Amino acid sequence: MSEQLPCKHAFELGGSREVGWEEAKDWSLERGDLWLHLDRTSESSRAWLHTDSGLGAHVVDGLLASNTRPRIEAVDGGLLLTLRGVNLNENAEPSDMISLRIWIDSHRLISLEREHLRSVAAIADRIRSKEGPRSTGELLVELLGGLTSRVGPIVDRVNEQLDNLEDQILSPDFYDDRNELILLRQQVIMLHRHIKPQAEVLVSLHQLNHELIDDGRQRSLKDAINRNRRYVEDLEAAKNRMQVLQDELSNQLSEKINHRMYAATMIAAILLPMTILTGLLGINVGGIPGADSPAGFLVVCVILALMGVAGFWVIRWCKWL
Repeated sequence: MSEQLPCKHAFELGGSREVGWEEAKDWSLERGDLWLHLDRTSESSRAWLHTDSGLGAHVVDGLLASNTRPRIEAVDGGLLLTLRGVNLNENAEPSDMISLRIWIDSHRLISLEREHLRSVAAIADRIRSKEGPRSTGELLVELLGGLTSRVGPIVDRVNEQLDNLEDQILSPDFYDDRNELILLRQQVIMLHRHIKPQAEVLVSLHQLNHELIDDGRQRSLKDAINRNRRYVEDLEAAKNRMQVLQDELSNQLSEKINHRMYAATMIAAILLPMTILTGLLGINVGGIPGADSPAGFLVVCVILALMGVAGFWVIRWCKWL
């Protein structure tokens, strides 16, 4: 495709043939099923959708909406879907999921992405090698399967990081640094935020039993539903485990503070009688014992030492230490 064209990929599915934009934009039902994959950031894409795509205003607005959560809507015999895929691009966080907008009817599947999705590129490569889907319904199910399959390794990696973090926190040599737990918790929240409604979208699509998806593809769709449900359950379990770890960290911190305060209290208890004695000897009145004796300071030091030892012995005897 030349750079000025609004589409990234255009394929005749039945013949596994890549087509040009001039041919794709005037596609008709008689010519078979077409996959048209557009760049959502392109102004020419937006212009074509509004003026020449033949789609209603409601569908176009849904495809171009700036902020949406995963959803599905049946419109005029077709389906409007908003999905999310993990971000596997370089220097990107997988939890910063990429939106994929889809319109599917009897002869076209129009998809839009803002950033590169590997699941989309993988299917395009399979079509070029004559191994890809042959209908719009089959393409939709493969897209759903591709998006789902790439979530699994990310969820597994989160669980592995959480396992390691649990071992560290429960270790007696653990240093209280919460940054790793906070970052991991943010990732889990973001993943759960998109994957849970996406699982609901797949369930709704299965329940629609739409004519575009045949019985064989319904089974594949059911498999994607089960995997998404497992990912949601794993993420919810991870959230609960992280809450337990957060509570454990708080307990450890409270225990350290209490231990240090208790130690300070014991030290103060030992020093209190000594402080009273030195306070009395330091008052500016006559009659202070030993004021005129050369050995007075040494005697006071010995008395203070004996008081310290006696105070420590009393605390140990009372089993306060």
